Amino acid sequence: MRSLFTPAALVGLLDQHVTATFVLDEEGRVAVWNKACEMLTGLEAASVIGTADHWKAFYTTPRPCLGDLVLTDKIELATELYATFSQCMTSETAISVEVWCDLPLTGRRAYLTAVATPIYDSDWQIIGVMQTVADNTRVMDVEAKLRDLAGLDGLTGLANRRTFNDTLAKEWRRSIRSGMPLSLLMLDIDHFKQYNDSFGHQGGDQCLTAVAQTIAETLQRPGDFPARYGGEEFVVILPLTDEAGAQIVAENIRAAIEKRAIRHPMSSTGPYVTVSVGRATVTPLANDQREKIVCLADMGLYQAKSLGRNRVCFADEGQFDVLERRDGGARIDQCAFSTTTIG
Repeated sequence: MRSLFTPAALVGLLDQHVTATFVLDEEGRVAVWNKACEMLTGLEAASVIGTADHWKAFYTTPRPCLGDLVLTDKIELATELYATFSQCMTSETAISVEVWCDLPLTGRRAYLTAVATPIYDSDWQIIGVMQTVADNTRVMDVEAKLRDLAGLDGLTGLANRRTFNDTLAKEWRRSIRSGMPLSLLMLDIDHFKQYNDSFGHQGGDQCLTAVAQTIAETLQRPGDFPARYGGEEFVVILPLTDEAGAQIVAENIRAAIEKRAIRHPMSSTGPYVTVSVGRATVTPLANDQREKIVCLADMGLYQAKSLGRNRVCFADEGQFDVLERRDGGARIDQCAFSTTTIG
């Protein structure tokens, strides 16, 4: 059996390296766990050297780290284990991901860049793997603040709630002037609480980012405006779009998210992450409040969830008028400041 050759000088050099670094031998046991790794994760070298317990530094339950995927030649599993990521680069020799991680031993949330590279012997057989883990949390925090100043959501990169409100007000006024219809989609990730319970907040953030990316990629027109409305809820403003056009866009987004095949084992709707969509189309009059279209989309979303989720439903202006007369306008205020309550 080949063994990983680790001269004392090399081990000492890695131990002083400022980037968290660990080395696995060909059996997947920790051969090197440097001081930076101890400081980042809270896992001491003495408790992990010679074991395959390196996962305890990053997860609460056993699962492969990047180094394990390289060592066992299972790089293709990265897209499953890391449902989404800011960047993923694979090659024949290495794998790299960027991801938010809740470090279990320190209780700290960190944005980590991990790179795993194989170690070969003279016959080009893998005898180990080296993984580096860089903490880029401060960079991400600064970027999040800049995004917020720019009107963007810090996690997904879509427009934030404030920017959505401003854009909807602008498009509402334009629709009144032109007499053309304005449509709004409201999307909610189905069974998202259960997803968080299964994969933790790190997995939940990855799911939100993936859904946001899919929404943005599915939209075809420059004027279509996606935003994160709050929590697991998203909205899309569709200017100059009638009911038929809005239905096509809504269904395209719904299908694209399901097709992305993000695993959701706790969902009663299906094996993958899905969304329910509320659709609303209004040709506003001068005395209409723009919250009307938000309320209609919210009503459609509530109906989609009530009927079984993973579908598109709509509420028309006639339904809204009935509610407005019955509730004396209270429903408008409620829709403007809250989201659908079905999980």
